[in-house]
Amino acid sequence: MSTGTLVILGLLLFGLLAFIGYFIMIYNGLISLKENIKKSWSNIDVILKQRYDELPKLISVCESYTEFEKGILDRLMKAREKYFKA
Repeated sequence: MSTGTLVILGLLLFGLLAFIGYFIMIYNGLISLKENIKKSWSNIDVILKQRYDELPKLISVCESYTEFEKGILDRLMKAREKYFKA
């Protein structure tokens, strides 16, 4: 084989290897993106479950505070009635 043929074959082989390497890099990048998306959705699911678990606690706190506030308003109205009757 002549030198020119060997150079052309070498360049073609180098180009093919570069293309394969580039393809592998792109494929690995896509796989890592896919895994990051899975992890992100998993994190979203965890946050939604935490919110769902916190809602009953929040409701019970609000209900107890409402009872407390109702008691204060009742006492305030009675005190106001006494004041205006006196």
